[in-house]
Amino acid sequence: MNYLVAVSNILFIITGIFVGGKLALLALRTHKLPETAFAVRMLCTSALGLPLMIAARIPGLVSDGVGVDFVVAGYFFLDASMVASIIFTWKVFRQGERLGIIVATTMFALVLVHAIVTISLSVGSTSVAEISVFKGQGQILTSLAMGAVFLWCTYEPARYYRTLLKRCALGLSSPVVASLTSAIALVLAFVPPHAYLRFIEGRTGVAVRA
Repeated sequence: MNYLVAVSNILFIITGIFVGGKLALLALRTHKLPETAFAVRMLCTSALGLPLMIAARIPGLVSDGVGVDFVVAGYFFLDASMVASIIFTWKVFRQGERLGIIVATTMFALVLVHAIVTISLSVGSTSVAEISVFKGQGQILTSLAMGAVFLWCTYEPARYYRTLLKRCALGLSSPVVASLTSAIALVLAFVPPHAYLRFIEGRTGVAVRA
């Protein structure tokens, strides 16, 4: 089981860095918020937050004091990732809507509280095992913050996907975008490779390449 967890973490980190790096390069060219936010979300989780959290728990890799610092820094980058996810979801799916502003603001507040509580619960800890953020109210708050952001950032694309399916049937939206159903596949909306475009054209019979 530990082997499978290690392999899945490694694959997640590699995939996240690759996808985040591609989006970061795209953001440097376009200077647009959606790809910038999604790149920050991927890189903060895969390149920074998760590796720091894993390194802190490997026995003998770092000293106890450094391990505590790694955990706090890891949670900081995970919080930054959640903020980027909120910005991306609001910008792409709810910009200009009052409900979107209310939900996004609520999510921001929840992440801010989570960051403050995480730091306060970590103060005074001499080892990773002692950090109370992994216990009781700390764990509940962590699950609540991450769960709430995840649910909203999953619901909005799913809701929009259903709308695009209806529009695609009427010829009102691109089948390239309408065919995307996962967070990783969403990247194809920004930088679709030619092979993917050929697949969509063959499946739908609609020309999607310029």
